[in-house]
Amino acid sequence: MIIEGCKLSKLIMKNKEIIIIAGLRRSGTSMLMQMLEAGGITPLKDDQKPADRYNPNGYYIYSPLLKKPLSFNFFADMQADQAVKVFAKLLPFIPNQYRYKILFINRDLKEISVSIKVKQRKLQQNLKYWSANYPEMNRLQRVYDKALNWAKKQENIELIELNYENTLKHPLLAAEQIATFINKDLNVDAMTKVVDASLHHIKIDQQFLPVDRSPKEVVHLIEQYAQDKIYCEVGIGEGDNLQLVKGTKKKFGVELSSYGVQRCKEKYPHLQVWLGNILKLFPSIVQFEVCYMWITYPHNREIVNTILEHNDRIIVLMGLNYYYHLDEEDEVYKKYIKIYTEKASAQDWNKNINEHIAELKEKGFDVTIHQVSDNKGSTFSVAIVKKE
Repeated sequence: MIIEGCKLSKLIMKNKEIIIIAGLRRSGTSMLMQMLEAGGITPLKDDQKPADRYNPNGYYIYSPLLKKPLSFNFFADMQADQAVKVFAKLLPFIPNQYRYKILFINRDLKEISVSIKVKQRKLQQNLKYWSANYPEMNRLQRVYDKALNWAKKQENIELIELNYENTLKHPLLAAEQIATFINKDLNVDAMTKVVDASLHHIKIDQQFLPVDRSPKEVVHLIEQYAQDKIYCEVGIGEGDNLQLVKGTKKKFGVELSSYGVQRCKEKYPHLQVWLGNILKLFPSIVQFEVCYMWITYPHNREIVNTILEHNDRIIVLMGLNYYYHLDEEDEVYKKYIKIYTEKASAQDWNKNINEHIAELKEKGFDVTIHQVSDNKGSTFSVAIVKKE
């Protein structure tokens, strides 16, 4: 049988197998690369991203994968005993003329979110209590799912899923799984020894305090005021609470983030959502009778005042925060204040809220404070503002 040169070249490339470590940033990809190296696999890396206190054993990154335009030309020169790290978002772009064995590692998204913020110096690493960025976690989940689902559909890819926490707890088991999957005689004892559980600083068993999300339990309070009325939610996030509110005559949301609007339309295409600043849209948007929002001070004050100046018969539910009900000397209060960035001036929010409530009462509005407990036991305060 005669095989043409071009077809023979493609056949040879299809028979070439490349080992890839994949995952989100801060998910344990460097740890897996280090395990492979200890086991006898040569990592394809360079020194353009050296070790630091966040990754004291190195990042194991090959810098061409950090540059634009993205190129995988170096795959042609990779050997059978080499492995390269490819972040999850880049995985769907790998060339299809090779076969791949992909070790895909996952980690709790709360830990990844906080680890990213610590590395960006937006949080202190020595804090015992952290906040997880839920919109960021949702974005990361989408990147992870897209890459993993894509990889599972490819005929030229074999894939094993590993978990960061389980690898730390059971490194020998993980090493044996990796060796079996790669089908090479790896030094599993050496692989086990390089796993350093002391580097696991951010753990899911530590308490994550909610700061940037409105609890779903607030929906029950909203429904008490929005029954058979036109309801508007300002700052919908991804639309989860807006979707849950039932019994309204009509409902719609306003969101400043284009990402939030996009996600809401993907998840709940039947919901009506406006993109933009409520202060610029109002009163051109649909008129409403009840409004709920949770936007940090001082922005909340301006929005609420604008709405009530236009129509003082609108009932406004102002989400306050998770520490409004606490004394300043309370330890949990202090933990919340530390979690927010210094620029947020979170220590002034309760003072701002009380000043705003006093102003509203002087204008003839009745203001009552309700507290809502979420399923983790955290307490969220909501102010109900309506004309006396």
